Amino acid sequence: MRHLSVTFQSIERRVLQRKILHNIYPTQILLHKMGKSDNANCKYCPVVDYIEHFFCNCPMVLPVWNRVENKISEVLGEHFVLTEFQKLFGITSIEVPQVPLDGMNHLILLAKMCISKYKYGEHRSITELFEYEVTLRKWTIA
Repeated sequence: MRHLSVTFQSIERRVLQRKILHNIYPTQILLHKMGKSDNANCKYCPVVDYIEHFFCNCPMVLPVWNRVENKISEVLGEHFVLTEFQKLFGITSIEVPQVPLDGMNHLILLAKMCISKYKYGEHRSITELFEYEVTLRKWTIA
């Protein structure tokens, strides 16, 4: 039964990334266009909730990205700052050629999953949720 749960979680993250890639993730702006929301603004701040805002720029999600950047910086041994593009689509070998990228991109995907859970769920702290997910999934860089 554990294997089935792990497989579902992996599929869930793939679906999330696919929705981001095709710009069909249900942010407030998309929900507003569909008539499912009263306005197109973010629930947490008075800014139109484009996908970039939802996942990258909303003040509510910045602590998660700080944690991700700190973990990546530890692995690289130097300060690393993710761009908006990298937050949405991942890191390429051209940008960081010296390390395996699967672990870093998995961490970025976990961050996006936590952001989604936080914004549409009932969680006290986005950073606690992120650390819980990282521990639960036994994240490593390799």
